[in-house]
Amino acid sequence: MSTINAPQSINSPDCSLELLDGNIYCHTIRTGTHRAADAFISNFEWVYAQAVQTNTPFDSVIDSTNATPPISYLIRGIHGVLHKFPERPRNRTAIVMQKNYLNLSATLIRLLPTNYSIRFFGSKDAALTWLRSLDK
Repeated sequence: MSTINAPQSINSPDCSLELLDGNIYCHTIRTGTHRAADAFISNFEWVYAQAVQTNTPFDSVIDSTNATPPISYLIRGIHGVLHKFPERPRNRTAIVMQKNYLNLSATLIRLLPTNYSIRFFGSKDAALTWLRSLDK
């Protein structure tokens, strides 16, 4: 298989993607726009494509403490990516977000077709501590 190029959105002003130690991908959403959601979805798809291509488990932190893009739009995009990769390696996701969006987001995310672990946190440090404490 050929190497998949990183999306152009990887360091966009709206949403960035960074690979941390322990094979943890950190998505940071910076604006509450459709453009940020599109950048996140592009990055999300790239991470899944890499994981499927190499059959490598991974963990993710999605940090939206500073901005929350349109949630239903974002969920539709994530749903599309998950359907592209029905067979995917194990992954766990820690979502860091503003408390006022937590209940709605948690409900919508639990409707996604996935069997991996998702937890919500109030800080990025707490999310990373949880991910790093789990068995790999």
